[in-house]
Amino acid sequence: MRHGFWHGCAFGGLARRPSRAALAALTLCLCSGAAWALPVCERTPEVRDAIVREGGASSCEGVDARALSRVRNLRLHGPSAYNRADRLPTAIKSLKAGDFDGLASLEQLWLDGNRLAELPAGIFAGLASLRELHLSHNRLYALPAGVFAGLPSLERLNLEANRLTELPARIFAGLASLETLNLGGTGLTELPAGVFTGLASLEVIVLYDNSLTELPAGVFAGLASLRELHLGHNGLTELPAGIFNNLALLEYLALDDNGLIELPAGIFAGLASLRELWLSHNSLTALSAGIFAGLASLEVLGLHANRLTSLPAGIFAGLASLEYLDLGEGNSLYALPAGVFDDLTSLESLSLEANRLTELPAGIFAGLASLEWLNLRVNCLHNLPADRFHPRIDVLLDAQDDLSYCEQPASEQPEQPGGGELEQPDGEEPEARSFWRGWRLTLLEGDA
Repeated sequence: MRHGFWHGCAFGGLARRPSRAALAALTLCLCSGAAWALPVCERTPEVRDAIVREGGASSCEGVDARALSRVRNLRLHGPSAYNRADRLPTAIKSLKAGDFDGLASLEQLWLDGNRLAELPAGIFAGLASLRELHLSHNRLYALPAGVFAGLPSLERLNLEANRLTELPARIFAGLASLETLNLGGTGLTELPAGVFTGLASLEVIVLYDNSLTELPAGVFAGLASLRELHLGHNGLTELPAGIFNNLALLEYLALDDNGLIELPAGIFAGLASLRELWLSHNSLTALSAGIFAGLASLEVLGLHANRLTSLPAGIFAGLASLEYLDLGEGNSLYALPAGVFDDLTSLESLSLEANRLTELPAGIFAGLASLEWLNLRVNCLHNLPADRFHPRIDVLLDAQDDLSYCEQPASEQPEQPGGGELEQPDGEEPEARSFWRGWRLTLLEGDA
């Protein structure tokens, strides 16, 4: 029998046949499933020291099966996981196969902020109790096939900010308990068909800040529990018809900062629970009639920094829950259809900044009983009546004697296709508007 095995059950250093008592202890170790191959003292130093500390042992030689069973959390954060510059930990550059052997009770494993470029095959084998695995902000360029196999309790997997460009097919197979998956900023250029198959518990997928140019048809099929889908900051130019079908619980959908030119008819059909929809910083030139039909729960709609020149009549019909609507920052709307905002009885914040509006239809804001903030800056509006707006509304307007912007042809005006925001003067952006601008990673807080 190998020395390492004896050491794993606290018999390290024995050169002779163990006593009957030792054999009995070994039998207990075997029956409890806590046996492991790599001696604790031979493991990666940072892992070894953390096991000793969390297991309550005085040294690595004193780590036995009971000590390992006490290890619930291993926090092996690297230096880039910290904001401060003092007392930073040493970055882990590699792991050994067997580093986590015997940790059957481990629930949380933090390896974020290190310099890991690869993971040994089977590195997480046997971690049947693991609920959270944090591998963000490393240098991983590939994942071994089956590296996450045997993690039936895993609920949260964070791979953000690595150097992956592709994923092995079925890399997440068997993770039936997974609720949050963060693949943001990993350099992915494509998604394998069926990569999320079987992840019936998944609630959050983060794919922002990658290089995805297309989505496989049906890639989100079967994700009936999905609540948040982050697809912003990619290179998507089109969406497959039906890509969001059967995501009835989806509340948050970010498609901002892509290269979308048009939206397929009915692309959002069935998203009755959707509360936030970000389509800003794309290249949309038109919206098809009824594109937002059925989104009765929608509260936030970002359409700024596109290339819209007109709006269909009734485009916002039925959006009675909408509170925030941004149509500014680089669209080119010349006119607004009469009654276009009539159904928006809950609207609190409306931006039409940086368009080409020359007039406003009479009563265009009459039904907006909840409106508190209206931005009409950088338009071509002349001689607006002073009583056009209710006193409760904070209205941002250009000075009527400084509309030089309107003298420029549209082709010469500043443009922000797919990006670039106009700066707000100090103090002019209300708290409500600022609140909606950040990423709402509600189930990812605490990853840093």
